[in-house]
Amino acid sequence: MRVKDNSLVNRQDAEIICAKIREEAEYQYREILQKARNEAEEIIQQARRQAESQREELFNALKKELAKAEEKIISMFNLEKKRIILEGKRAFVEDVMDAVKKEAEAFRNSVEYPDFLKKAIMEGLSVIDDENIDVIYSQIDSRFINDAFINEVTLLAKDRFHPGVNIKFQKGDFKDIGIIMQSQDGRRIYDNRFSARLKRVYEDVYAQLLKEAF
Repeated sequence: MRVKDNSLVNRQDAEIICAKIREEAEYQYREILQKARNEAEEIIQQARRQAESQREELFNALKKELAKAEEKIISMFNLEKKRIILEGKRAFVEDVMDAVKKEAEAFRNSVEYPDFLKKAIMEGLSVIDDENIDVIYSQIDSRFINDAFINEVTLLAKDRFHPGVNIKFQKGDFKDIGIIMQSQDGRRIYDNRFSARLKRVYEDVYAQLLKEAF
């Protein structure tokens, strides 16, 4: 019977051990590599899901911004539309007012103008409600403010308001038709010129236009 050489046995055992170690190392390597691949794939998928979520959030945010912009544009358009309509109405009112002013200037030559002045004075007396009154008239109207006119106005005032009423007439530095009245102590004043009347009417009309427009 032959006996194996110990050195040969040891070498064979070493080769077997080395082969086993290599096999285990290769297995661990493949396992680590697969795990790394799986983790990398999971990271990629997670990044894709996150990117998709962010893209959806961005899209929704963009939709909201577009809706706001559209709403703002519509609002601006409606305001501009109202402004154009209002400007057109205001221009029309101003044209009417200019025409009325021209008619008023021509009215001074009418036979009815002295009666207009008398009514304006009576109206001023009712507003100021004072016994001592100054009536300020345009120098252009001097031809109407004569003794007969003053006496008639004074009698009307005494009859309608107070027997002791004292009215003084004086020329003003304006050209407008109508008169300005004030208490002689200067505490109360009533502008009854045509321009003042027209301004009050214009403000009322324009306020109504604004109300209708907005």
